[in-house]
Amino acid sequence: MKIIAVILCLTAGSTLLGQYMDIRINQLGYYPQAPKIAMIKQTQATSFSVLRLPDSAVVYNGNLTAVKYDADSGDSIRWADFSGLTTEGRYCIRLSTGTTSLAFQISADILREVAYASLRSYYYQRCSYELIQPYAGIWSRKAGHPDTSVIYHSSTGRTGKGRSPKGWYDAGDYGKYTVNAGISVANLLQVYELFPDYFADSTVSIPESGNGINDLLDEVRFELDWLATMQDTDGGVFHKVTTANFSGFIMPEADIADRYFIGKGTAATLDFSAMMAMAGRIYRPFDSVFADQCVNMARKAWQWAVKHPSVAFKNPADIHTGEYGDNSFGDEFLWAASELLITTNDSAYLQYLRSKATSLQTYTVPGWPNVAGLGLQSLATIPNSLDSNLLATVRNAIISRCKTLRNEISTSPYRITQTGFFWGSNGAYAQTGVTLVYGFKLTGDSSYLKAAAELADYLLGKNATGYSFFTYYGTVPVMNPHHRPSYADNIVMPIPGFLSGGPNPGRQDNVQYAWLQPAKSFADVMESYASNEVAINWNAPATFLLAALDHYYGNKQNYIYPPIHTMPNCPPTITLTAPALGSSLKQTDSVSILFSLRDPDNNASFVEIYVDNKYYTTVPAGTKTLKLYPLPVGEHIISIYSFDSEGKGHEKSTRFKVVSAVNVKIEKNTPLMSLFPNPAENRITISINPPADGNLRIEITSTAGKSIVRLDKEAITTTAIEIPVDLTYFGRGTYVVTAYLSNKRLAQAKMIVN
Repeated sequence: MKIIAVILCLTAGSTLLGQYMDIRINQLGYYPQAPKIAMIKQTQATSFSVLRLPDSAVVYNGNLTAVKYDADSGDSIRWADFSGLTTEGRYCIRLSTGTTSLAFQISADILREVAYASLRSYYYQRCSYELIQPYAGIWSRKAGHPDTSVIYHSSTGRTGKGRSPKGWYDAGDYGKYTVNAGISVANLLQVYELFPDYFADSTVSIPESGNGINDLLDEVRFELDWLATMQDTDGGVFHKVTTANFSGFIMPEADIADRYFIGKGTAATLDFSAMMAMAGRIYRPFDSVFADQCVNMARKAWQWAVKHPSVAFKNPADIHTGEYGDNSFGDEFLWAASELLITTNDSAYLQYLRSKATSLQTYTVPGWPNVAGLGLQSLATIPNSLDSNLLATVRNAIISRCKTLRNEISTSPYRITQTGFFWGSNGAYAQTGVTLVYGFKLTGDSSYLKAAAELADYLLGKNATGYSFFTYYGTVPVMNPHHRPSYADNIVMPIPGFLSGGPNPGRQDNVQYAWLQPAKSFADVMESYASNEVAINWNAPATFLLAALDHYYGNKQNYIYPPIHTMPNCPPTITLTAPALGSSLKQTDSVSILFSLRDPDNNASFVEIYVDNKYYTTVPAGTKTLKLYPLPVGEHIISIYSFDSEGKGHEKSTRFKVVSAVNVKIEKNTPLMSLFPNPAENRITISINPPADGNLRIEITSTAGKSIVRLDKEAITTTAIEIPVDLTYFGRGTYVVTAYLSNKRLAQAKMIVN
């Protein structure tokens, strides 16, 4: 396997310990002609250089942009744009302050391996199927869930049992869901329709490789074969196959609980119709019998949906697995009609789309609850008989949205779209990248492709968390996804290529998160299903985006993905004992950090420590305890990053409170003293109304009594005194302001610095 490792930046043979996490980059690297813009969190720097490695020759110089504040993360950042550097090689960034980044590559195949790994994640999700060593490598496992005797739940209107083998496990659990299969299959089949030579036969290294059919089509066929078992005799489609409750974190073969066909509804039926319509045209050159079956199933599903246009699914009272509930079906009808028209040229579907001409005027980035955009993408790029004026409307709708998305990226501090942060936000950013690829496909405007590349950069490390959100790939990759096989197999490195869900301020899993800001609400722990689960509908757009970027920017050299048969280098993982997450500490002279590293490769090198989002120090890997300077009263976050000699890293953060050792009564706007604004950020004014003449002394202390500032003024009874105080060098927290007049305490108040 070609290891895209990020090696520590070396200068003159020695390691530069350089605040690596203050510079956020695509942790794999960049294509020569792609944009290259790093996020610089160390705002005191004003310029940068790019150093060639290993000789440290300066090959590029540039100025940093003005500081930009990102409200979603609380970060102040500058940009370092080195897009003009196009020579392949290994490099690092050095700021004018001396800080260096981790190393990265510029290469004409930089995203190829992770694109293939993203597609191969579906092989590892195969149900009813043994993963054998030649293809699965060290992650081989036994078959689980044969699904040859699935019980019809009463919600289906059927009794007895049926067969429903194969298909993909949907996410971190072992369920199979028709609705979420919809957008996943669509994204993957659209990869084939736009880039039919990508993932060519025998390149993905799956058991079907060598059969003369594109390997992506082989993988999707495994899901389609399962989906065919989900159609009822009347044409309606069952919603899912799952157990009644989620299983524990066990391997597939250990989960032997009863499994059920559950529910039947309009959304599942129309998603099924659209998928099968796509399959009917795409697989015809390879298997005409299967293609005919797909088209027949698609038509039958459409007919059922027309008769049952608003059957919503809701979990029955005794079922507690994923719901994928949807109460709006216009988008599913539009998608299914679009795919059926393209495949069959039937006038019935043409008439339906004509009747929905208004819906063709607006394009929304697709998601499983809103799939209309999938239909517009197909209509815009695959030959069909839709009226030319309506086709122009469809294409203009996509292009108009792409213009907005491109502009959002160019003005966003972290250079991302205004997609937001929620459950599965990473999948949404990948899907937005897919939209931008369509914009490029329709116009040839390279700015759309560059915008798509920046969203891939975000997923691979150029983000507020500092993570590459893919398992295995990047300097600080996800190591503990909410994924049962990756946890239960007792292999330190999770299965490669999965895209984690990403920042989610909803935090529905009740896990304690160190960071609460929307763009940082992410926890790389197995329990965090709200931010760190994997899912087929997130890897599908990621596969599309990465493959498209490699198709357009890459060198198109032949490639075969080699399965991993030996344990790869793993980052040194951190156990952070103190301060405990969520704890409260009394204010003292110091805060003790207690941590330890576990490194199966025994090559841990050093640890970077950040306090309240600012670099504090770098210590050797053997360090286990560190005392900080006194922290003011308030909430604080400590982040620890461990790195090994091969450049792999791991992160652990803790959020805690420092509370006052003394009880200070808050007095605001009293007749004698007031503070405004309070709380304050950069500047506060202390206003005094002295009751007598004399020497006025203002002391600002920590709540523990440590003196910070002393100010002296002459007081005159009839004259109010206003004293401005610069808070630039005050840490965030609570302070005590005390006024003395002729050495007698006059007033006291809390001063809060944000």
